[in-house]
Amino acid sequence: LKKTVFNINKKIIFDKFKKNHDVLGEEYHDFSGDLIIIGSDEVFSTEVGISDSFWGIKTKAKKVVSYAASFGPTTLDDIHLKKESDFIISALTNFNSISVRDRNTQEIINSLINYNPQIVCDPVILYGYKKEIKNNRIIKKKNYILLYSYDNNMNNPSEIEMIKNVANKMNLPVYSVGFYHKWCDKNINVDPIELIQYFNNAQFIITDTFHGSVISLITESNFAVLVRNNSNKLYYLLEQYNLTNRIFQNEVECFNILNTSINYEKVNEVIDIQRKESSLFLDTILNGIT
Repeated sequence: LKKTVFNINKKIIFDKFKKNHDVLGEEYHDFSGDLIIIGSDEVFSTEVGISDSFWGIKTKAKKVVSYAASFGPTTLDDIHLKKESDFIISALTNFNSISVRDRNTQEIINSLINYNPQIVCDPVILYGYKKEIKNNRIIKKKNYILLYSYDNNMNNPSEIEMIKNVANKMNLPVYSVGFYHKWCDKNINVDPIELIQYFNNAQFIITDTFHGSVISLITESNFAVLVRNNSNKLYYLLEQYNLTNRIFQNEVECFNILNTSINYEKVNEVIDIQRKESSLFLDTILNGIT
């Protein structure tokens, strides 16, 4: 019941945020402008079925481009096994330009249509949210561990015990921000900007998600990552920044990782390069329609 109430309130907060920030645009099939950019994240994943809007099908836009698209957990073998290759090949050839976020997606596209898409950074990394982080509207407390995990994950008794033991050793409460976990000390509903600020103010981050890691990076947080079936994009993300040593499998590893600082000077050097290359990709696309 508490989880249901939490998610109802979450939807109310998100709807209000979208209205206030004018992100309620035209319906996909009604958009007839010069360019439609599809992405980011797992728009090419076939795990839950195939949506026309994620593949640039039936749009009235003059050009179709993908930005930081991903097949997520889908592999080339999965595509062949499900006999989806003909549809995907046909859809991909209709794109005017394709960019992706991980090596698995790049290799699948290369294998299917002999096209080598550029790997670009996630939009959250591209934008950086420096102004929003600086203009912090959350009380500046750092005496908590932030847990960022979908509400169906991090509920395994062994994982709960592991995280609680780490928190007890550090004498810190665990706050679940954005998702409901009944075993956490606090469950906090937030809008997207508040989410980033909670990351920025946390003493430590524990996550098993791609974007939990991304937000940890832009807030220069000390974080530990549990990798699940999202390794195609999550492991590759950590590999890009030489941070695969932030992956833990047990309590001892998690505790030791959180007590080891990250050299963000080196991480930010990689981020700066990726931002420039990703911005250049978008600039080239936009200049092509003007």
